[in-house]
Amino acid sequence: MSGSALFCVAMAMDNYGIIHSCNAMDLMCNIEGMKCSTNYTVYVISSNFFCNSSVSEKISIETAACPSDHITASLDCAANEALISWRGRPNIMSYTATILDENQGLLSCSNTNTAAEYPT
Repeated sequence: MSGSALFCVAMAMDNYGIIHSCNAMDLMCNIEGMKCSTNYTVYVISSNFFCNSSVSEKISIETAACPSDHITASLDCAANEALISWRGRPNIMSYTATILDENQGLLSCSNTNTAAEYPT
């Protein structure tokens, strides 16, 4: 913080005007309750308890993509493979599917499509 500011309030406003905020006596805070796959306009106001600063520069952010849904898994015993598939989301560049084997080992596959095959 600069000057005589004692605390800052960070705000994130979505396209419907709903504001999520946090405040801190430091240079950062965590804004909670934001929705996935949502665009927000973010800005900060500083205060010394008597006066508030003007609004900072506003920047636009987009939260992480929402999780995929309609996930299915099938086992092809002859090919010794498992096929995991899911419904895609708009504007997603890649997906990573992860499965846990019987020894608690993680297997993962990254793909630009909405399916992944694993050797079993």
